[in-house]
Amino acid sequence: MSMTPSGMMPHEKVRIAAPAMRFIRHEKAYLKRVNKHAAVQLGQKLRQVTKTLSEFPGAGAPTLAPGDVRRFVLPPYLFEYEIHPDEVVILLIYHGRQDRLPQIDKDSDLSDS
Repeated sequence: MSMTPSGMMPHEKVRIAAPAMRFIRHEKAYLKRVNKHAAVQLGQKLRQVTKTLSEFPGAGAPTLAPGDVRRFVLPPYLFEYEIHPDEVVILLIYHGRQDRLPQIDKDSDLSDS
């Protein structure tokens, strides 16, 4: 196997983990109902991301998550993934407009008293 221009070995396999697959299924079903063109674009973006990560696994930015989780952005989606010796695993996919912070219970007392 030859090196990529970035000096990294390309991975032959990009695997999509179950949580990311659930997002894909949900997003495609939603988009097919509201915007068929966007559903097609989602498929195109997925193919583009898997090709890019296969050829350039280090393309994403490091995150603060435990381990070596990286984030690749292809608007409007964000892809969180890990690099393993024999594969790249896409762990999570989410839309950039999704609220990813835990919700604070509005009834909670947040005062300093």
